[in-house]
Amino acid sequence: MSDEPDLPNGDLPRQPSPAMPRRTKLVCTIGPATARRVPELVAAGMDVARLNFSHGTPASRDAGAEAVRQAATEAGRPVAVLADLSGPKIRLGELVDGELHLATGDRFTLRGHDVARRGDRAGAAVTYPRIATDVRPGDTILLADGASSSG
Repeated sequence: MSDEPDLPNGDLPRQPSPAMPRRTKLVCTIGPATARRVPELVAAGMDVARLNFSHGTPASRDAGAEAVRQAATEAGRPVAVLADLSGPKIRLGELVDGELHLATGDRFTLRGHDVARRGDRAGAAVTYPRIATDVRPGDTILLADGASSSG
């Protein structure tokens, strides 16, 4: 029996032996399900704590980072904190009817200009003014955070 904490799947953490040092870094996402278990994750060998900046609040991310710092200090070893920032999102402008349903094969123009004009079945403005020069025929464009695509 070990004094080490149980992990969520029931396994016990395993530390590398001097004869065979671990060459893998363990990256764990800290969020609502794991925030209270940070000391266990550090004891299990977590090397990097990933904070997803696409979710949560600044206060919850600060609390997660502080929990990692405290657990690392108590464990006497460094644990990195990774701030995972979302990439840029191109937003669709306002639509005449508030929403739009497109069928496969429909022509729909994304405009990087004329943002004051509300969108309709023919097209809509986007928040990226260079879309016409940066997107080429055949490029895939994801709509609704990837729920739909074109191309």
